[in-house]
Amino acid sequence: MKSPQFIESGILRMTGTAGQKRVSSEYFTSSPFPLPPLAEQHRIVAKVDELMALCDRLEEARKTREESRDKLTAASLARLTAPDTTPEDFPAHAAFALEALPALTTRADQIKTLRQTILNLAVRGKLVKQDPTDEPASNLLEKAKEDIAEYGQANGVRPAKVDKIGDFPFDLPSGWAWTAGAHGIATRSVC
Repeated sequence: MKSPQFIESGILRMTGTAGQKRVSSEYFTSSPFPLPPLAEQHRIVAKVDELMALCDRLEEARKTREESRDKLTAASLARLTAPDTTPEDFPAHAAFALEALPALTTRADQIKTLRQTILNLAVRGKLVKQDPTDEPASNLLEKAKEDIAEYGQANGVRPAKVDKIGDFPFDLPSGWAWTAGAHGIATRSVC
């Protein structure tokens, strides 16, 4: 009765208006359906039970595989930002993560962690190769302070008091600088 042929044939015999359509009981009582012998029914049930048990085992194996994949993904991404990851070790960890990335990020919920890792690497100066010829961020900060002071004088705005920055959570690449949040510069931003 749940076979596609039985349902399609029943749809053609529906009566009534939209939302109130129904199939007459006559369709059910007069439609033939295959009925196997009782012994065959028992074999079918036994086979269905066997295959359903196999599906359960496959589902459990898939779940275990997903848990292992989640742990490997978390460990691989955490290794990139771990405090004890040395600059010498970083390329090997990054190469592994990039090579394994397609297999490790198969679900949409894994993308959030990947995004956070990418942003973490960016603010630590590990996302792109650092150019030693770049102008140091300290020069940019001095210029910003001068521009802000100039703006303040021109518009009668007193400069805000800048508190000392606390402990730095990690070492910065050469040429980078920590800054406090004042005068329109983002709190603890790295330039």
